[in-house]
Amino acid sequence: MLRLRREPSFSGAGRARPHRFVLGVLVVAVVVPVAPAPTAALGPGAQRVADLPSSLSGRTDPVVALTFDDGPDPVTTPQILEVLASRGAKATFFVLGALAARHPDLIRRIASEGHVVAGHTWNHARLPGMGEAAFRAEVLATNALLASLTGVPVRCVRPPEGVSDAATVARLATHGLTTMQWSIDPRDWLLPGAATIANRVIDGLHPGAVVVLHDRRTAHQTPVALVPMLDGIAARGYRPVPICGGGERGPARPEVIAFGPANPVPTGEVLVRGPVVSGVSTSANAGLRLATADGGVFALGEASFLGSAGSLPLRSPVVGLAATPSGDGYWLVAADGGVFAFGDARFLGSTGGLVLRSPVVGLAATPSGDGYWLVAADGGVFAFGDAPFLGSAADGGGRRVVGLAASPTGGYWLVAERPA
Repeated sequence: MLRLRREPSFSGAGRARPHRFVLGVLVVAVVVPVAPAPTAALGPGAQRVADLPSSLSGRTDPVVALTFDDGPDPVTTPQILEVLASRGAKATFFVLGALAARHPDLIRRIASEGHVVAGHTWNHARLPGMGEAAFRAEVLATNALLASLTGVPVRCVRPPEGVSDAATVARLATHGLTTMQWSIDPRDWLLPGAATIANRVIDGLHPGAVVVLHDRRTAHQTPVALVPMLDGIAARGYRPVPICGGGERGPARPEVIAFGPANPVPTGEVLVRGPVVSGVSTSANAGLRLATADGGVFALGEASFLGSAGSLPLRSPVVGLAATPSGDGYWLVAADGGVFAFGDARFLGSTGGLVLRSPVVGLAATPSGDGYWLVAADGGVFAFGDAPFLGSAADGGGRRVVGLAASPTGGYWLVAERPA
């Protein structure tokens, strides 16, 4: 038996109690109107995002591509990734081969978080007039390295400094590569201030726009500018999307595979809009609930549907799901730390009012169901209700926490990864 609904959780008898707060980098700045920066000229034969042979081709609706050049950098790039994750935004990173070879873990992280990795030459070398040996070393070697790290072929190259010509575009095309320029340049590399960077992007928005930003070490204002920039983009009705092979996700069909004594659970004709991020079984082991990043909840088998956040304008994606011991309730948690309670699940608190350094990545409930923990990507743990605080991993060390699980005895595990 399959029951599937996606109504807003708080319609009807008030069984869901949504609670939200804003998470992000604290920005202390006076935002004043500024004149838009001059739009950078596109090189001969270069293409805007709407012209690319991808899922954005021919689009005239309000989408914008955020792109980052000159990384990866072990300080700036993670800061940018955390802000993007907190807002559920995807981007495209045009990286240098020399830095990718030095920081392969960052390339893997960029790709694993749903962003697109593209080429920017090995040493930021100008492409027009380049000899064949240099072209292979600068462009083809970079792309081969990136493909080996991500498992995805590189489809675009951004010419360093935007310097290109018709011969360069044709040369790249013979290797199946699109020359990718930009249409909005806030000149973040000149460090004009976070508010100025954000305002220049927001003021220049147009359907299919490509924004050029930077994640090199010297572009330290860019991660701070991203918070008001993404909020302003959303306020104007635009959505950030990746380019160069990272088109928007289409409908997908979830699959549930049972092992050992777990009962098979049919999925029927279920189609999900956002990626499935978590699943919990019912107490009788006869059903399963799935949560997707867009806040949808899907009840499979004998599981009852108790509400979702699928129709809410979420500021950041849902990242976790946990059930009450009775199986008659569940919580959703979003990357910005917002907690949603359904059925007999009680709202016991969130990290509202706190400025977190990293997005929340998971939630786990206590055995009694009267408490829960939240964990952030930097290893910080937050305890609510009868959940005791037993420690955290927020001590640096290069690890990245990806999940949280509760033990039957009242403890918890953090699941983390660190570069090899």
